[in-house]
Amino acid sequence: MNENINSNIAQNSIAEIYPIIRLPRRFSYFDYKVPAGMQVKRNDLVLVRFHGRNIYGVVARVKNESNIVKLSDISSVIRDYIKEQELELCEEIASNLFQSVSSVLHLSFSNLYNNSDFCNKQEVLQAQNLNIKKLDSAVLGKSGSVFAFVDDLSGSASLVCDWMEKADKDANTLILVPHFHDLEVVSKVFSSKGLLHKKLDGSMPKNARCSVIHSWRSGKINCLVSTRIGCFYLPPKLDAVFVMRSSSQEHAQRDRNPRYDARNCAKSLAKKANALLVFTDASPSSGDLVGLDRVCEYYTKSTAKIIDLNTEARQNKFPFLSSALLDECRNVLDANKNVVLFYNLKGVANRIKCKDCGAIEQCVFCKMPVVALEQTVICPNCKKERANSSVCSVCNSADLANFGVRNKKVLAKLKDLFPDYSVEIVEKGKAPGKARITLATQYYFENYLSVFTESVGLVADLCADLGFSDVDYRSGQRTILRIREYAGIGETLGAKVILQTWMTGMVQKALHTPLELLADELQERKRFMLPPFSDEIKISSASKSKDMSAVSECEKTLREMGVDLIPCKNGFQFFIDLAKSSEICAVLRQAPDSVIIEVNPVI
Repeated sequence: MNENINSNIAQNSIAEIYPIIRLPRRFSYFDYKVPAGMQVKRNDLVLVRFHGRNIYGVVARVKNESNIVKLSDISSVIRDYIKEQELELCEEIASNLFQSVSSVLHLSFSNLYNNSDFCNKQEVLQAQNLNIKKLDSAVLGKSGSVFAFVDDLSGSASLVCDWMEKADKDANTLILVPHFHDLEVVSKVFSSKGLLHKKLDGSMPKNARCSVIHSWRSGKINCLVSTRIGCFYLPPKLDAVFVMRSSSQEHAQRDRNPRYDARNCAKSLAKKANALLVFTDASPSSGDLVGLDRVCEYYTKSTAKIIDLNTEARQNKFPFLSSALLDECRNVLDANKNVVLFYNLKGVANRIKCKDCGAIEQCVFCKMPVVALEQTVICPNCKKERANSSVCSVCNSADLANFGVRNKKVLAKLKDLFPDYSVEIVEKGKAPGKARITLATQYYFENYLSVFTESVGLVADLCADLGFSDVDYRSGQRTILRIREYAGIGETLGAKVILQTWMTGMVQKALHTPLELLADELQERKRFMLPPFSDEIKISSASKSKDMSAVSECEKTLREMGVDLIPCKNGFQFFIDLAKSSEICAVLRQAPDSVIIEVNPVI
């Protein structure tokens, strides 16, 4: 399909068109006749009739013949709508994700042809006096790909400011962030440094979003800070792409098709533009250590205090609130500062056990022990939630006991210990108030905590090694990241940092020699051929009624081909090198759209 695509201009010939609409994965292009006197070339935007209505499409290529006897004419043509590299990127994404090119074009370019306004003004908010350490970008170089260790998001923004200051005046820089919250933080840091920039986010009004995209693609703005939607667009010349908080899974769109990952798009975009690619975060993913050229370390040597919970447990019936932690809390509160305590276990208890028969309450679907919330119980595996029964499901005894410590139990204990101070939980669905002590889950870090959070005197993780025991092969990587994120933001805020752990050696390595731990994990992944040494494919049902017939048919075909399948929620998954598995790729491309195909669903 790509033969002679760049130089091919057609007159009285056939054009292969990608309609800019959502189409099932099995569809590719559609043939249309080029009317006499009209010239079209690859990348042109054209108006065509499709199933009785006028729609826009993009020319994939032109040719002299078609197998279709009766063809519709192209109605009109608009030149230079999409750049060659942008179209190549859409085709690459579609191929890698088993989606139609039309669906990717619909996601990224469907509204641009209705809006040609430009946003020429790059606003800078009133500069703020921030105590953010300046980072030297010289070691990043001007080409290739780099992972940069930084303490927190403001450090990443400072690094970009230095890079922009040293770059040519007309240099164009794309910054991708995972969250709207991150977008606001980076924009504020840029404003404090006087850096001209524009923001782009999918939640913006359509006209405002389109005008920013037009301005970026035409070169009228030099610095674009965007959530994942910005990964599709190229200015006339792209000099650098910075992917901030690069280990965050929110760079990926997982709730609807096309299920793309902005980090992979950024790699392709930088390669096509011969631009510098920089991933920045508190810790890299294992894939970054394999897929990027080099590593630069900017992080500050941590001064976090590590508390051994094994020692504390011998002296304290509630070791998660250790004596040293409580002393520091009192000191900080007396100094009129606030306390942030992280504990990533929501609910009341890990287990519900019957005192009479000894039965542990289980999920009715997957037979896993359920977690007790306040009024409901939830399965940690399939996430099914139901009302909390007051009697044992086996013997009907009402004598039930909760086991394990979750955040509601910690909250109650904190309120007993600090009756004179306000204490609150911040978790998904609950915004922070003005409490002096905040007991938080990762949700608070992702959506609220930043260099702009005021009066924080202590940041502590009540159980820093919590994720190391997860059965997921990514658990080590995730836990190292969380440890370094909490320590990094705490030290950036000038707060004391405390990390409590049952595994002091692991936490010390995560803080001071993270590459050593990650290298060990990488070797284990290579041994078992797990990503990044293979591709993880997850197949599930898109049907609201959970009709599994299409998934079952796909499962049957793959089993007959000798693929080892692992059951998972609403489907199955498997690990394979897609680059060497053309037959399996062919099966997946023919699957109906009632089958959800996720490629490397979590990196």
